This record gives sequence, structure tokens and C-alpha cells, in this order.
Amino acid sequence: MYAAFNARDIDVLLEPMTPDVDWPSAWEGGRVHGHGRTLKATGSTLGSITDGTVAVEVDQVVRGSDGAVLAEGRVVHV
Repeated sequence: MYAAFNARDIDVLLEPMTPDVDWPSAWEGGRVHGHGRTLKATGSTLGSITDGTVAVEVDQVVRGSDGAVLAEGRVVHV
């Protein structure tokens, strides 16, 4: 799934997710529900460090549309 996210392959990314998937919307605030919304095209990339049954710790780089780094650091995806 991380490879699909990094490649912006939304169809492959959403395939294993249930139709009622729910995740935070980092760019707009609030939450995103279901397959109807696609991810915004960003320069963010994710890489798995530790894979657990509940959380995954990743190194995350968020880039603006001009390629400038907006945020960088280790985060936990639950």
C-alpha cells in the first residue's frame, strides 16, 4: 500500500480498503470517508519502518506543489 501511495496509484491503494474506510484529511482537516474521495496529488512519500497490527511508524516527507519540503519527520499511522 505504501508503494501504491508513493506512485499515486489510487485504484491499487483503495483495493484492499473496505468501502467504509475512514482516515484523517491532513490537508483539509476533518476526516475522509469511503472510496468516493481520492487523495490529493502531493509530494508526500511514505516508507514503512515498523509494521504492527495496530500502527505503522513511517518517515514522512510532505512537499508543496513547488517541491519545497513543508514537513519532514517520523509519524505513526494508526
